[in-house]
Amino acid sequence: QYLEKFPDSDYYDTLCVALGDLCLREKNYQAALNYYSRIVSTEWKDSVFLSRIQCLYHLEWYATLADECDEFLARETTSDSKIQATYYLAIGLYQQCLNAKDNPDLLEALALRAQPHFTTLLENERSSEVSQAFAYLCCILKEYPKATHIYLELATQDDQQKEHLLFQAAQIGRESC
Repeated sequence: QYLEKFPDSDYYDTLCVALGDLCLREKNYQAALNYYSRIVSTEWKDSVFLSRIQCLYHLEWYATLADECDEFLARETTSDSKIQATYYLAIGLYQQCLNAKDNPDLLEALALRAQPHFTTLLENERSSEVSQAFAYLCCILKEYPKATHIYLELATQDDQQKEHLLFQAAQIGRESC
C-alpha cells in the first residue's frame, strides 16, 4: 500500500528491493520479478541484477534471461557478477537449444551464440554440468573431437557416471566417422 500511495518516496526503490528479495526467498519468482521491475534507480537495478536473473531462470524465461545477461555483459567489464552472468547466459542459451531441436537453423545459431560463453566458463571453472552442456553444443556444431574429449575427461573425474560418459564419447566417435 505504501508503494501505491507514495510512488515518489525516497524509500520506493528500497522497499521494492526488500519485497522482491522476500518473494525470491519464498520462491515466488513472478512476484519478485514484478517488484524488481518497479525499481527506478539504476544503482538499485544493478544491485538486484543477479536476483532478477535467478527469477528469469526459475520461470524458464530463457530468451529473456539470455538477452538481459548479454546486455549486462556488454556494459560490465570488472564486476564480480560477470562470471555469474556468463553462466546464466550460457545455460539460458543451452536451454533454448534443447527447445529448438525441430528448428536446425535456430539450433545452430543458438549453439554458436553460446559457444564463447561456455569457453569462458570452462577456462574459469570446470563443472560437470557446464562441461556436459558444452559437449552437447559441440555436437550440434559438428565439433565431434572436442565433444569426445570433454566426455572422456569427465569420465576420468566422475566414477558414478563414468560408464555413461564413456558411452557418450563412443557414440560421438561413431557419428563423426
